[in-house]
Amino acid sequence: EEQGQEFGILSSATSRAEFGVLYADKNPRDQAYASEKKDDGILPQYQSTLKQQVGIVVAGSAGERVQSAAKKLCEAAVVSNLHCTQKNDNPVTQGSGFSLAEVIISPNEIFYTGIETPDAVIVVSEDGMNELHEKHLLDRLTKSTVLILDSSLMKPHTEANIIEYPYRKEFGGAKAAMKAMEFYVKQSGVFPVEALSPASG
Repeated sequence: EEQGQEFGILSSATSRAEFGVLYADKNPRDQAYASEKKDDGILPQYQSTLKQQVGIVVAGSAGERVQSAAKKLCEAAVVSNLHCTQKNDNPVTQGSGFSLAEVIISPNEIFYTGIETPDAVIVVSEDGMNELHEKHLLDRLTKSTVLILDSSLMKPHTEANIIEYPYRKEFGGAKAAMKAMEFYVKQSGVFPVEALSPASG
């Protein structure tokens, strides 16, 4: 106060709704701008039996189509009449280092896009594994988490259910993430695997 500054509130315990909910309340969909251009987008063709939200983390190397594979997973989820979000992460050195994607699939609208404890983690390269260690993400896995690893990688110490396969050796680095993702869809039944076929074509 002697310096002419005023005391204020440093923190507030007042709870508030998720940003997505507040934004939707402020900007109703029925008042959104409607383009005259005809675009049907992605139309649902399949039905999923998914009852609750799942979070999937995919980690690999830059330039090996990790984020493209995650995009195809999202498209297949939408084709299966589900909601989906995707967040990507990679270093500023484009084309080298790690490549990471976080995907949330849900039968309900998604407002919070963070993944605290993943339901599934797919790791197909050393770059991806190193980044997950750096983020301490592997420390948050539980017994219910499925960890799909390329068999060339060292198993981490975790409670997760580890499934190994030589994706890189059999399919090459550029297809490893997509093939591991196809396995996850078949193994989990998150949506019909047929929905992934047009998306991965």
